[in-house]
Amino acid sequence: MGADYYTLDPAKVEAAITPWTTAILAVHVFGYPANLNALADIAKRHNLKLIYDAAHAFGVKVSGKPIGHFGDMSMFSFHATKIYHSLEGGLLNFKNSGLKKIFDYLKNFGFENEFEVVMPGTNAKMNEMQALMGSLVLKHLDEIMDKGRKIEMIYRDRLNAIPGINLPPQLPHEILYNYAYVPVEVDQKEFGMNSAELYEALKKYNIFSRRYFYPLVTEYACYKNVSITDPLTIARKVSSRILSLPTYYDLTFDEVNKICDIISSCHDIRTK
Repeated sequence: MGADYYTLDPAKVEAAITPWTTAILAVHVFGYPANLNALADIAKRHNLKLIYDAAHAFGVKVSGKPIGHFGDMSMFSFHATKIYHSLEGGLLNFKNSGLKKIFDYLKNFGFENEFEVVMPGTNAKMNEMQALMGSLVLKHLDEIMDKGRKIEMIYRDRLNAIPGINLPPQLPHEILYNYAYVPVEVDQKEFGMNSAELYEALKKYNIFSRRYFYPLVTEYACYKNVSITDPLTIARKVSSRILSLPTYYDLTFDEVNKICDIISSCHDIRTK
């Protein structure tokens, strides 16, 4: 895993560690697992906690183990746009059972009981309606993931024949993917238009992709003054080229082929 899957470079992590570093935070981008073994080794050697943003990775397994098995803590998003959801909310998965009481405080205003507040907290509770939705979706998760796998197969078969539309490599066999996303990189020189132009062209046909993740967080006004020494070469390149194509359970195979036909026609028009 690495640049091909947009995940954190372990070499860059190790170089960035200072005496003030307390944890490593890595993201399973688009549900593609980060370099689990390398990051675990770095964390162990430097006595650091290893935290994963697994918002995209619910249902992913590595060598038969759920993705939440790895690291000291993982965060999953249950937002309605995710492959598994409860309308809103999320889940923290952690190894240190002593943290549960602290998280209970954090999610419920810091209440110890009816009369005591022992620490600052917020309202992060999930309600019964969310629990019901989550329970219902969970029953169909395998079916949803299988439909996503079939959709991706069509995209790969069709888009591999279009110059300038590049998908991440097939994942190693030991990884069970959740097929929640179909990210592609658009090479302007080969395809004839950049990702922003293709994004706008698809909207004209009522096809809504997403420039995911664009712009980079470092480009937001609130972070412009944060000093960053690394040039972020790969992140900037990917951000300028990435497009996440439609994939969801109710998307028909005919519609997937139609999307591919339109992408192909956009290439043909621009390169003639």
